[in-house]
Amino acid sequence: MPARLTRRQAVLGGAAFAGLAAASACSTPPPSEPAIPAIRFDAAPPIRLNVGAIGISDETPSPPANPDWGKVFATLPRDAMRHWGEDRLAPAPAPAGGAAGTARFRIAEALVQHQPGEAVKGVFKAPRRETFTVRVAGVLEVPPQDGRAGGTASANAWGQESLEADTAPYARKLALDGLVRRVMAEFDREMERAVRANMAELLA
Repeated sequence: MPARLTRRQAVLGGAAFAGLAAASACSTPPPSEPAIPAIRFDAAPPIRLNVGAIGISDETPSPPANPDWGKVFATLPRDAMRHWGEDRLAPAPAPAGGAAGTARFRIAEALVQHQPGEAVKGVFKAPRRETFTVRVAGVLEVPPQDGRAGGTASANAWGQESLEADTAPYARKLALDGLVRRVMAEFDREMERAVRANMAELLA
């Protein structure tokens, strides 16, 4: 004859199962957040200059230790500017021959500004918002060499993003990545336009 559980045994068994399930749920790590790709520009054809090499210099001030923007931005504006120089500028191909000198891309500005905002007072309180501003500027220079004229082109761009102060960290990082991408897309358009307008004779 099959054994029958008493009510006390059934209750204790159910409690033990619930405890095991809760422990299992607590031990299961939360799903990891998808990595945000770095901002690169290698999908566009490079701007080829009739020089032998491209140099990049960062003339912006050292970033502050606090706040650590590297934990807030997936790609810092200064890194995005360096990636632009690496991906969008290229020397003349070797077979062209005779290309000499160095073009220098100077990162003149890659600024992050943060305004915490203030709590809104009144009967109907709106969530406190914070505003991030990103500004970038760059200069491309080719010095005169061997009787050849040099040239200079420059561009700048900026943008803002306003977020609720209690936005989750990953959602904030996604929003600010979108901000940097928009600013860099504008810089890319303006800089290429300036290069083609002011340095046409130096294009390979």
